[in-house]
Amino acid sequence: MSDFENLPTSGDAEFGGAGFGAMSPPGGDQPMSPPPPPTWGAAPPPFRPTYSPNAVTNFQSAKGLSTGVKVLLAIDAVIALVYAWFRLVERGLLLDIRAGKRPTARELLDSDDRLKSLSSVSLLAGLVTIVVFLIWFHRSRKNANALADSVKYSTGMAIGSWFIPFADAVMPFQIALGMWSKDSSGNKRSAGIPVLWWAFFLVGGVVRFVGQGKISSALKEVRASAIGLNAAIDKAASGDVLTAVGSVMAVVAAIAGVMFVAGLTKSQDDRFAAATAGGGVTYGAPLR
Repeated sequence: MSDFENLPTSGDAEFGGAGFGAMSPPGGDQPMSPPPPPTWGAAPPPFRPTYSPNAVTNFQSAKGLSTGVKVLLAIDAVIALVYAWFRLVERGLLLDIRAGKRPTARELLDSDDRLKSLSSVSLLAGLVTIVVFLIWFHRSRKNANALADSVKYSTGMAIGSWFIPFADAVMPFQIALGMWSKDSSGNKRSAGIPVLWWAFFLVGGVVRFVGQGKISSALKEVRASAIGLNAAIDKAASGDVLTAVGSVMAVVAAIAGVMFVAGLTKSQDDRFAAATAGGGVTYGAPLR
């Protein structure tokens, strides 16, 4: 029994003087601290998302392209406005003929030359605008993916949708609405500007097409003696009015188009800049 009596107790200094719960670590003089109590139910630290490499790589500001598109749309608007004026001048000459006032041959030739020359300029400017606009539209669609926006159709359809018969009256607009849906703060915004742009773009194009068709038809019919001169003049004059109205609508569409291009480009750039400030941004959706 004497051997057991000499064993140290839980309170002896050999065991740290504080029991087994505060034993000294091997080779150390300080007692080990007890583990902290579990924090069950505590809120996790705030999540700060970061950009995926794919999103960072694929976002490229379309500011330079948007400047080119805005300049070209402004040029198109001026051309369309002048074209509308020239059409109304021609209408006046036609009505003078119908009323028995004979314009000089020079006036008629000058009017015809003006319209032909301006039509050629309009065609060339329009083709350049289409090319630059489609490049900008495609770039903006890619940026929408990088910003994880929900937009209909793939990035390739940002160009392809414009060349699908009948669908080209709807699909590009759906893509535009999806890209436009968020403002610079990421909040939902009104679709007024893209709706105005698309409505005047489509309706103006149809009105202008119908007007030019009436003018061409009047010329063909009078040459074939299918209708009288006065009837042909009335038909051509009404075609001039429709063409002028369609051209004015094209001016409104161009102005709304400038606002759409500027607004979309700015909101995408602002959102990307805000998201990447300090290194934290949202994940981008994979490009399709």
